[in-house]
Amino acid sequence: MPGSDGLIEAAQQFMASGRIEEADMLLDDVLSAMPGHVNALCLRASSLLARGQKDRAFSLLSELATQCPDRADIVGNLGMVHHMEGRGEEARYCYERAVALRPEEGAYRVSLATVLISIGEVAEAREQIVHLLDIGRETDNRELVAEARSLTARIALMGNALFEAEQALRDALELRPGHPMDLSLRSDVLARLQHKEEALALAEQVYRKAPADHDSVVLLARRLLDLNRFAEAERHLRRTVATAPNHVEANYLLATLLVLKGEGARALAGFAGHVRQAPNDAGLLMRMATLVRLSGDLEKALSFAELALKQEADNGAARLLRDDILLALGRIGEVWPEKPEEERSGAVPAITVPLALPSGDVLLLCRFASRLAPPGQRIVCHAEPDLLPLLVGISSLLPTDEPAQAGAVPITDLPDLLGVGEDPAAAPYLAVEEGRFVRWADAVAHLPRPLIGIVWDEVPPGLTLDGLVKMLSESLAGAGTVVSLVFDQGRSQLSAYPAIVDAGMNFTDSRDLAAAVAQLDLVVGSDGLAMHVAGALGREAVIAAPSLQPWVWAQRDGRSVWYPTIQVVRQPAPGSWDTVLATLASVVREKALGTQEP
Repeated sequence: MPGSDGLIEAAQQFMASGRIEEADMLLDDVLSAMPGHVNALCLRASSLLARGQKDRAFSLLSELATQCPDRADIVGNLGMVHHMEGRGEEARYCYERAVALRPEEGAYRVSLATVLISIGEVAEAREQIVHLLDIGRETDNRELVAEARSLTARIALMGNALFEAEQALRDALELRPGHPMDLSLRSDVLARLQHKEEALALAEQVYRKAPADHDSVVLLARRLLDLNRFAEAERHLRRTVATAPNHVEANYLLATLLVLKGEGARALAGFAGHVRQAPNDAGLLMRMATLVRLSGDLEKALSFAELALKQEADNGAARLLRDDILLALGRIGEVWPEKPEEERSGAVPAITVPLALPSGDVLLLCRFASRLAPPGQRIVCHAEPDLLPLLVGISSLLPTDEPAQAGAVPITDLPDLLGVGEDPAAAPYLAVEEGRFVRWADAVAHLPRPLIGIVWDEVPPGLTLDGLVKMLSESLAGAGTVVSLVFDQGRSQLSAYPAIVDAGMNFTDSRDLAAAVAQLDLVVGSDGLAMHVAGALGREAVIAAPSLQPWVWAQRDGRSVWYPTIQVVRQPAPGSWDTVLATLASVVREKALGTQEP
């Protein structure tokens, strides 16, 4: 029979290949002869962790760390258990000790940097990443260099630097092609950048490598949901929930899908069971808040978000969720309280627009720029090139696509810096380029009025073109003209409705959209840039808002908090548009009756 060292080496090989039971059998042989064998006990702790027995593993590692304070592997494994249990600071101390004992061992620095990122110590994490790069290059260890680039991507994501994160992940994947974690993270980045098809392709790649892995299945389902491919997503999620009933993310996504399908009561009841099993889990409470909000009950959603904050008062994500719901309810002053003049932000050197911020949100937030710019001057606004045509219509801004200068303030911070209070209404603040205004006025002069602009969602459960057309044909009864303001791939749906004027085919950029909207008598339809343009121009519109009530469409007495000329009609539940369309029809009929042909 081999000696203890040989048995332990064989057990290590079994552990590495996932053959836990066989490894345990060999460890039993060693420990029956030498109960205090440190290496065998250390490996036994790893076996316990692999089996999910974290408490037993922690107890064993605690004893070993006390006996052998200079063993980096033991204190490192102890740090792993701390991290798994959410004890970030304790994990940090353990990994710092492991790095001090074995400074040349890159794996401990990877773990330390990961923990530092999780507890928000970004500067210290960057220091570890620099050391990792040095060690990786000196030893020609491509894996360590790839880990350093992957960690860099995670830090970039914390600051919403999506392009930087995407490039870092590209670098990591060049060094270790097909790495599941990097592929998954890059899929998330691309989804946030609205490259949904490419994000799905990466998720499919991860899934093909490990079709039985629950996390890879959930990633794929999430990407399918992004594209409203509900049937495929549901099939994957039901399989996961059947084989892993307590998988939180799978249950949450399945509940989300069911809510969107109109089965909200069943979905909420099912997920509530998970919350009852762990009522103090802030993450579960936040997910429950999101589901309840999606179903249309904002007040109840707020109560769950506040419960999450009670459990973890310093949870930034929970605070953002609560504030977003408060804004959606129109309780603006509770999130951005009005400030006395002397407490408001002083001079701001420049504004920057975060990547992936929806263009409609950008336009709404531009309303605050006029309060920053000195009289007769404009404030520099750094933005992506695609946004520049939109921003040139804001008289207080000087838009540029040059990299943001030091000290530039994110446009999302302006409401808090300035203090909005409970009455954020403002006069129209978007200007239309004169030449384009004249050209579009001439283009529509011959069309029968009222001119009704429309925007829609491409697929259910959103408000589809078919539903809008049916409502308009009944309401207008042959009067007026319907004008499409859609200018992306959704335009292809207009082929079934040749009577609709396709204005979008003549848009070169958002300046044409603004000029076209300025000619209309009414805009109706779903959320999107066109609605924000109508509000910023002070034009009349009616938006069909989804049940979750985005904060940008907060309302009071049926009117937008931010755009007084826009009527907000919220659906009672996902997929339910009948009452919304009935209200839209009433407004359109009134407009048709009140508009006379010239």
